Amino acid sequence: MEMTPSDLRIPVSALDHWIDESNRTVDPARLRHCRHQLAFHRPDEVLRWDQVVLPLIGTLNDFMMISMPGEPMRDMKGMTRNGIEALEFRKTVNEQMLDVGQFRKALTALLSAEFVSLTRPSPSLAGQFIAWCRIRCNF
Repeated sequence: MEMTPSDLRIPVSALDHWIDESNRTVDPARLRHCRHQLAFHRPDEVLRWDQVVLPLIGTLNDFMMISMPGEPMRDMKGMTRNGIEALEFRKTVNEQMLDVGQFRKALTALLSAEFVSLTRPSPSLAGQFIAWCRIRCNF
């Protein structure tokens, strides 16, 4: 007897156990820290964070039935996910991770360009004067 993805049932309580074993959990404290740092230093980038990262967190929480602070507690008793739901979840997360990767690359490029300009010493007045003299006086 062959099983189809819709026949496969995974208890939601088992999903939490699988995540704990895989060491691939989302650290809410680090996410909160990153968002606060962006809000303090880059207010414009926080808007992009909210558009890119928060939907991914919402997708993860919905599939795993995780209740966020301020939300009513979700009842997981007897709840299961089937194979089709797992495949759709994987597809959605992969698409959202592509957006997160693009956001990370853009933010890294922006910050690295600023880092280089901040760590490069500005030319001293004496050096500028010597360069000016060499151009003007030909020595």
